[in-house]
Amino acid sequence: MKIRVLGCAGTVSTESKTSAFLVNDRILLDGGTICSSLSLDEIRLIKSVFISHPHFDHIKGIPSLAETLIFMEKNPPVSIYGSYLTIDSISQHILNGIIWPDFTKLPTESSPVLTYTGLSEGETVRLEGLSITPYFLYHNYSDFGYLLDDGKSTLLYTSDIGPDAGLCLDGKVPDSMIIEVSFPNSKEELALRTGHLTPLLMMEMLKNLPTLPANIFVSHLKTYFRDQIVLELGALGLSNLTILKDGAVIEL
Repeated sequence: MKIRVLGCAGTVSTESKTSAFLVNDRILLDGGTICSSLSLDEIRLIKSVFISHPHFDHIKGIPSLAETLIFMEKNPPVSIYGSYLTIDSISQHILNGIIWPDFTKLPTESSPVLTYTGLSEGETVRLEGLSITPYFLYHNYSDFGYLLDDGKSTLLYTSDIGPDAGLCLDGKVPDSMIIEVSFPNSKEELALRTGHLTPLLMMEMLKNLPTLPANIFVSHLKTYFRDQIVLELGALGLSNLTILKDGAVIEL
């Protein structure tokens, strides 16, 4: 399994891009960054986008992707997956013909460049040699984490989660995990109010697992606090922890 980090920050800056992870060149986990990090030939390969939740930093690349697909006359369409509430949020509030065109009807209703597929928790999608299963890790109204399995290894993409999220799925700990840590320890109250983690909150969650994943990849650092978060993550002493950077490639 190859994961290319198109963006992994919790905020946009001149030095950072927001969440999007390209799996095996064809499948995206979240769409915070797409066209600004890919060539046209790379965009042509994309078949599906799995959205964790409809916060702007996780979907803001989709409008530009849809426009580019129109220009490229790409067929078949790219499939957008997510919880039913996530799909409704995107279709009603973003690609609604007011904020941005409804690309599920363009260039024609019979041949659009985007399609939507609502998923229920535990409903596995099999694509490109992968099994992708959504889970409500953090019991918010629409937030999915995704478990990917290629028959050789498993990867849990948590996206944004709170401290009471369940990371042990069906009694098993994933081989690898991309988990968010958005704030430094001094901002724990803000993290709790907004459904995010600090290094210490993440560590408390990991301690509850029967065993640790072989690889712990940390993403979604708020750029303003990045240096402090990096120091605090290093102080945890986890040898299997990697702080992700835009442009990184993970081979599992």
